[in-house]
Amino acid sequence: MRTKAQILQESSKAVVEAPKEAQQMIAHEYLMLEVFIDIRDTIHKACKDIQEAIWNMPDKD
Repeated sequence: MRTKAQILQESSKAVVEAPKEAQQMIAHEYLMLEVFIDIRDTIHKACKDIQEAIWNMPDKD
């Protein structure tokens, strides 16, 4: 899984290398991708927190 920093670095390179008319579109697409990465990371953290909470639940006797 690529990190947010890797994707942002790739987006910067893509925007610089693109023709002028495509730069705005590419920048927007990578901004949306960044938002989805933030959502993915948030969901991933929440799942890990839930898993940890389940493991730390007291046993029912």
